[in-house]
Amino acid sequence: MRLALPDLIASDGLAAFPLQPWTRTKLLLIDGYLGIFTVGMRRQWRLVYADLFAGPGLCVDEDTGEERPGSSLMAARHAEFDAVFLNDVSPDAVAALKERVGGEHSGRVRIAEMDCNDAATAARKHLFTPADERSTLGLAVIDPTAFQISFDAIRQMTSELRIDLIITFMTGYIRRFIGEATLESALDRFFGTDAWRNLIPGRSPERLTYRALLDLYEDQLRSIGYTVFDDRQQARNRAGASIYHMVYASKHERGGDFWEKISQRDHVGRVRLPGFD
Repeated sequence: MRLALPDLIASDGLAAFPLQPWTRTKLLLIDGYLGIFTVGMRRQWRLVYADLFAGPGLCVDEDTGEERPGSSLMAARHAEFDAVFLNDVSPDAVAALKERVGGEHSGRVRIAEMDCNDAATAARKHLFTPADERSTLGLAVIDPTAFQISFDAIRQMTSELRIDLIITFMTGYIRRFIGEATLESALDRFFGTDAWRNLIPGRSPERLTYRALLDLYEDQLRSIGYTVFDDRQQARNRAGASIYHMVYASKHERGGDFWEKISQRDHVGRVRLPGFD
């Protein structure tokens, strides 16, 4: 749970998150999808966006001073979104994000400060009203630091709605902390089942298979209407250890086509993305 930000201040004097190589690439992917999603769908749908771990809206490279907007700020600046719901549990993050979003977007953007699971329900109520839910297409970015989000919250947020998902699946976190009781109960909630326990014999990190865990999670998403998945983007640290996989999920094959297009390129058009497999 994000209770406090790192002691990092951006050039605007507000709090920021560290910009790591894998963070930069993740933001490039999300930015690319925001672009293709809004351009490709704006004439057919009322478009909405949710970010349940919105952060302060800006990331800073502590070595070079480079600054990049986070996914929440990028989405807020996309005028094609008719409504935007941004949330973070950290008061410091929310305060910084409100300053960065500013008044010009306040009519479209709601910024909340609550637990991510409560925010999932609040996002649904804010973005989808009974009068327009059939004409609305959504995108939700769920970028936790561990496994704070429950599967039940995702089910409640997306049930019978058209919402593409971009989820950070913290595979490396499991390897580091498997066997700890608090993680195991969190994983039960995250997967919406305890079936994951059968996939890690003896709770041994050496016997952990990411593929099996990803398949289980995607099977769970399939049970609530998702049909298109992509989890090929895996972030690794400088030592080569896995940090997380990015799981993309959609209820329509066109979403998968969009994700395929942007995941095959980076900001200069190369196929391989730095910090990712």
